Amino acid sequence: DVNALFRRINDYDYGTQPFMQPRASVAIEKLITETPLQTNEIDVLRRVFGEEFGDVLEKAAKKGKTGWDEVFDLIVLPKTVLSSFDLSYPFRQGIMVAPRHPKEFFGNIGNMGRAFASEGVANSIDDAIKADPTRVLVQQADGSTAETSLGALNQEMGILRPLATGQRSAAEEGFLSRIGLKIPGVKQSARAFITYGNKLRADLAKYWIGHWERTSVDITPERIEALGNLLNRLTGRGTLGRGEAANRVTQLLQATWWSPQYRLSGPQAYAQLFHKDPAIRKIAAQNLAAFVGGGVGILSLLAAVKGVTVDADPRSTDFGKIRVGPFRTNFWGSQQLLARSIAQAATGQKIDVGLGGPKPISRGQVGIDYFRSGLAPEWALIWDIAKGENYIGQDVKLDADEALDRLAPIALQDTIEAYQEGGPLAAAATAPSATLGLSTTTYQTDLSNQLQAIGQYRNIDPKLEDELQGRGGFYDRVEAYQKTVLDETNVKPTTAMGILTVARREGKDNEFIQNALLLRQGSKTEVALRNPEWLKFIFDHRKELMETQPDLVDPLQGAPDYIIRYINAREKKASGE
Repeated sequence: DVNALFRRINDYDYGTQPFMQPRASVAIEKLITETPLQTNEIDVLRRVFGEEFGDVLEKAAKKGKTGWDEVFDLIVLPKTVLSSFDLSYPFRQGIMVAPRHPKEFFGNIGNMGRAFASEGVANSIDDAIKADPTRVLVQQADGSTAETSLGALNQEMGILRPLATGQRSAAEEGFLSRIGLKIPGVKQSARAFITYGNKLRADLAKYWIGHWERTSVDITPERIEALGNLLNRLTGRGTLGRGEAANRVTQLLQATWWSPQYRLSGPQAYAQLFHKDPAIRKIAAQNLAAFVGGGVGILSLLAAVKGVTVDADPRSTDFGKIRVGPFRTNFWGSQQLLARSIAQAATGQKIDVGLGGPKPISRGQVGIDYFRSGLAPEWALIWDIAKGENYIGQDVKLDADEALDRLAPIALQDTIEAYQEGGPLAAAATAPSATLGLSTTTYQTDLSNQLQAIGQYRNIDPKLEDELQGRGGFYDRVEAYQKTVLDETNVKPTTAMGILTVARREGKDNEFIQNALLLRQGSKTEVALRNPEWLKFIFDHRKELMETQPDLVDPLQGAPDYIIRYINAREKKASGE
């Protein structure tokens, strides 16, 4: 009867989470009055009354799903597919604890693979975590001691994600689409992902609770709850708070951003260095110091290896990455992007390895770029189409390659990029690390793009330069017009007249015409506006440009006289003549 339900709620041991009791009471009242239950309310009742009860409520809720549920499933479908078909948890979400806890980090990779292959194995691991009989004594507020098990604490700390795919409020943010989980391979990926994360956090909890016992640190409900929060943040799951309002905000962000909780986890983990509990501060400090110190140590060692490049400039898009030829590896995760954005905002400068620099950038643009980089796939596509270019400045083309970039699983994209740049051996070398979540990108830096970004002229948009001077560009059309008039009348129009005539025919505005007149080859204004940084870049890369753009540096290929004079002058100065 109803009284029995409320007695169960009142008598249930909520351990370190007594705030769950009023939530359970509200949920039962809503159930009695036939008011639709939220997912988090079903989760509370599942905990109090058991899995069977929760499953019944979940099935009933599915029958009466709201329109928003259906829309949300479709919105997060691309993200679910992109997150699948790999074993990416270790080197993506779990990387921050790897240097301090290598045994737990590497020791669970095998469990992850077995969970991918077998649902039975995943359930066995999950059951073992929850049933861990290790005895733990918890100090209560009144000074008494309560005995509990580590398995019970694992469940109370909030460090376990449900293997059941319907419990959305507690699910991993990469696998929120129930529709997506019906695709072969996606459910297996989610199962492996969740199993590794749960086992890693449970092992870390066991380590630190055991450490507290050995060092006579009081184990209190508040300390246990704080440990759970810290372990979540160290393993890629931030939080926006508790309660229904926080859940709604989280769901809205999940629908629009790629991984908002993962993005939040890094800053929130560093914030634990200022936690009021010294025991929590100690754990945070040890893990973060090992992560940062170990990462810097690895980069320092690799920087001394021939053929390996490490970029130490925080303004650079390659900051903190390991580069070998066209291959780049980033083990810092989203922390690299955050640190880079802070440095760019502080200095007002950005260095793009594909486009050169440093170039000025406003704090507002840094914020927009950071926001854009975190958008979910479908919203990122809408943004890019509206802007006409993607996050790294490439034109958006709605073709097969674009579809691959937007819809194919991330590990597959990384492997295909490696194959396109380096062939089968490069793909074979990239696939294992990409599968385990290590961010790997493959691309060559294009000198022509860097030259265009620097700009041949000061205070002139490089895109306008290309429109004017590029092959088949405006000046070529002016020259064609002059030749046509000369052939017909034996009189060649001046360049200025040609510019005015062709510009009017093509409907160019006055600003375009003015710039075209200013930059016509050999004019005083064209000479005055020449960008010394552009010339310096050509000089510094003249050997490479001799292979890729000989018309810029080789007089036999028609290189401009002023560039040849500049190169000769710099070479004489360098030789001491």
